[in-house]
Amino acid sequence: MPSTPSIQWVCGSSPEHARQLFWQSLAQWARQNSGHGPLSLALTAGSSARRYYQGWRRELEAAPPDIRAAFGENTLYFWSDERLVPYADPDSNYGMAREVLFSSPVFSSASIFPAPVAGPPVDCARAYAQTIRRSLSGAPVPRFDLILLGLGPDGHTASLFPGTDIYAEDDAWVRAVSGAADHPHDRLSFTPSLLNAAREVWFLVLGGEKRDAVARLRARRHSPRELPALVVDPARTAVTCFLDAAAAENG
Repeated sequence: MPSTPSIQWVCGSSPEHARQLFWQSLAQWARQNSGHGPLSLALTAGSSARRYYQGWRRELEAAPPDIRAAFGENTLYFWSDERLVPYADPDSNYGMAREVLFSSPVFSSASIFPAPVAGPPVDCARAYAQTIRRSLSGAPVPRFDLILLGLGPDGHTASLFPGTDIYAEDDAWVRAVSGAADHPHDRLSFTPSLLNAAREVWFLVLGGEKRDAVARLRARRHSPRELPALVVDPARTAVTCFLDAAAAENG
């Protein structure tokens, strides 16, 4: 797939190849940045992320000690969105990462900050924003080193959904989002201001059901209200999209 001037497209010939390319980029990212103190990384969830994380864990457990240390001891982990369900619930974003990724002994000393999920959603959002501020101090808007995002078939990312006010409470950094028929459970989501303050944002995409959303993201002819993934602005943060051939087809 040819690149656009604004987004770097990294396309694997298969899901496994895409996962390998993601891991190679992730290891390189760690090597380039690990000398600057703890790295900050916000995770995503969903079926694509699960498959990327499975490859991440497998490769990390076989990686050299410095790379294992970079991810196990020297990275702060957060979530770019979360469903307000108990962590043991199958729909929990944190729960998925705990099962697929953090159950590895590599992460036994990792600093992990799951979003609060008990209590009024607005209070959970405010508390998580405060945790982020305490952990990522030094800039007017907290600046993550890397935020991972998914891309839904409808073009949503994090918990920013089509047809809604994407920029609501933008200055809060984390906002509460009400559940809907297509996206059940109340949720927390990073806002566009927090996403675009990151040094890098990577989309993790797999599967033919995503090809239309990929094509629309690449064309950039829609509004963020129609295609929420467009809130991530390549003029403000470095954007990379990892995908397989099925998602890239006709994109």
